[in-house]
Amino acid sequence: MIDQRMTRTLLGTTGGKNQYWRGWDLYLDYKGHLAARLIHNLPDILIHVRSVSPIVDGKWTHVAMSYDETGQAAGISLFVNGKSVEFRVVLDQLTRTILPDGGKAWDVRAGRSYRGFTGDFGIYQGGLDDIRFYELALTQVEVEQLFRSYHCPDLEISSSVNQPTSADRFQHWLSREHTSWQAITATYRELQKQRIELFSQVPLVMVMAEMEQPRNTYRLHRGEYSQLREQVEMGTPKVAAASPKDLPSNRLGLSQWLFDPDNPLTSRVAVNHYWQMLFGHGLVRTPHDFGVQGQRPTHPELLDWLSVWFRESGWNVRDLLKLIVASTTYRQSSVVDPISAQQDPDNRLLWRFPSYRWTAEFLRDNALAGSGLLTAKVGGAVSSHINHQGYGSKRTIFLAS
Repeated sequence: MIDQRMTRTLLGTTGGKNQYWRGWDLYLDYKGHLAARLIHNLPDILIHVRSVSPIVDGKWTHVAMSYDETGQAAGISLFVNGKSVEFRVVLDQLTRTILPDGGKAWDVRAGRSYRGFTGDFGIYQGGLDDIRFYELALTQVEVEQLFRSYHCPDLEISSSVNQPTSADRFQHWLSREHTSWQAITATYRELQKQRIELFSQVPLVMVMAEMEQPRNTYRLHRGEYSQLREQVEMGTPKVAAASPKDLPSNRLGLSQWLFDPDNPLTSRVAVNHYWQMLFGHGLVRTPHDFGVQGQRPTHPELLDWLSVWFRESGWNVRDLLKLIVASTTYRQSSVVDPISAQQDPDNRLLWRFPSYRWTAEFLRDNALAGSGLLTAKVGGAVSSHINHQGYGSKRTIFLAS
């Protein structure tokens, strides 16, 4: 039975979410439409097709899928009761292999249900019978013959309806009899295989993309998701620095606004965080609140100067840190002077280097540097595997190459 919260996988090798669902599957979606996917990575590097009409629920139906290894949605065919069905191409962006790392495919699984609202696998609602696999992409003529050979009282086989057309017979002749056509097709498939292998060697970088049709967003009364109020649009807070009208209202416009020369907030907040990382406290001691309710900077001119210097340096974090740690303020002693302590007990004027607790990363790097075990190479040592040995002082975390 159709469950509006569930998809029913007929056959497939797709892995779990930790493998980005890599593999292939043939399934009935939550509305009963027959769909097929060839997946390298959800949600965008895959082929996804979906039949225009749903499958009749509650009765036996003969379904088939063929794929010609061209790496395109046009190479997929869906069949219902021996006839090719019209489908809609949801996505046609397969540029990489659908095999998992290592090249060995997962076992084929049949008859499972995926509950999208919980992320769990549920009990499959339905029945499967006479599952077959073929090494060739079947033609319309061959699928129709298979359908006729499958005897089931629930299936209505009409000789007038299910006769292959002349175009179907011509395509079957090309695929099975025409040697030149077969040779050309084999060459194309080999080139497509090489293309996918080349793309698969390029490191994959996850990015965010804008939706073609942005969803409606509303102000939530008191933050409650069920208390929708007026509809809102994307934009920047006008009280901080209004976004120029020529910038797009999306993530690109937001990034351009953040680093606009007329917006001093980004560089000031960044410099304050790096100062806090080195001194224990920022020049503004409320780093998450630069508004009227936050504390005023202890050294406003210094904060302004460092912010402008950081921006004009091209946002060079390494140079900013080198500038700060090379200063006399950073290199001074942390010994307490009784007279200065009486006048400024909180060391707001930075008359000594503040004592504060290091983070775990600082503490570990300091211990490794003192013992001569710290790897000075940026990114650390590189290896083709991950070291799973113990937690000794010489343990190194390798980056997979």
